[in-house]
Amino acid sequence: MKVLTFYPTKPEILELIKEKHPEIELIEAEPSQTIDNTPDDITVILAKTLNLKNVTHYPKSLKLIQLASAGFDGIDLDLLKDHHIKLCNAHGVPTVGVAEYVMGAILAKARLLLDSVIDHSWERFDHYQNLDGKKLLIVGAGDIGEAIAKRAEPFGVEIVGVRRSHDLKPHFTKMITLDELADELPTSDYVVNILPSNETSNDLFNKSLFNHFKSSAIFVNVGRGNAVVDNDLIAALDNKQLDYAILDVFHQEPLPEDHPFYHHPNILVTPHIAGSSEGYLTAVWTILLKQIDHLKDNTEFDHVIV
Repeated sequence: MKVLTFYPTKPEILELIKEKHPEIELIEAEPSQTIDNTPDDITVILAKTLNLKNVTHYPKSLKLIQLASAGFDGIDLDLLKDHHIKLCNAHGVPTVGVAEYVMGAILAKARLLLDSVIDHSWERFDHYQNLDGKKLLIVGAGDIGEAIAKRAEPFGVEIVGVRRSHDLKPHFTKMITLDELADELPTSDYVVNILPSNETSNDLFNKSLFNHFKSSAIFVNVGRGNAVVDNDLIAALDNKQLDYAILDVFHQEPLPEDHPFYHHPNILVTPHIAGSSEGYLTAVWTILLKQIDHLKDNTEFDHVIV
């Protein structure tokens, strides 16, 4: 069985493959390559969404594409269905990384760690913040949202989640629906977006919504770039409608070098790293090797998208 990977395979992963499925013939592709150019005798592919965008041709023998991420925006799902190819994601793998990224970002901003690093001085600031008593608004109260809430709860934060129903989940103080988001924003100190890319989230954080933000609010986007209207965010920051933005996802990735986000004093840009964590690819390969078990046994795959 030939397996194509767009990720480099470290020695520990090769050992894992040898232990679980020694029959696998592993082929490594360039990370930026698209599936269009792959051989026709490939059975399984491990890829990122970038490798699946604008694809018009899939290998004839391909049975399964395993994503190394949870997101699958920009992929032509109908084309996969037409070719009878299963697409699965790495549900659950990015959860801890994203949750720790969000808490790290919030704490760094609250305690002015970023200011100290950038300033390179011994200056003691007079506007440090405590998380205790603040309100954290999590837009997208799924598994990742719950993981963030779990880590924020011990800090004495009021945690409000946004989801499709008002059913309360563990670690949350209150649950609201998206229709009520604007009403909750004026009293929210930290606003975290985790929504996936879809019609509901598209351009959600726009001029109209930024008008409702608390002027001292910190906005964190670890969902998808489509949720934010870039120019509206910059204008809102310039007009002091919110204080700061920490952004890990963008409309275009990699973010162009001349993008104004890089140069704005109240924006921190990170290169879509929130979900990355220790042992990430090993966890993904563990999922993939189990998927190959399913393929050989003709049983249902895990985390199926289509």
